Amino acid sequence: MNEDSYVAGVPLFAVADGMGGHSAGDLASQAVVTRLAEIDGGEFVNPELVEQALLLATEDITVIAIDSELGV
Repeated sequence: MNEDSYVAGVPLFAVADGMGGHSAGDLASQAVVTRLAEIDGGEFVNPELVEQALLLATEDITVIAIDSELGV
């Protein structure tokens, strides 16, 4: 199963590796590209916005991991 996700837009495009074999890797990679897609759409992307999006994705992944451990 392919657990990788991507976002492709101008000027931002990224691939998130789903780390096959890990629990909910597909959900984790999707969380990253979802947060990055929220800042996509301008002529330039502020690096601080990328950092903030990745911090939010990390929080999302933490929730995903907890839910996965609990079987939710």
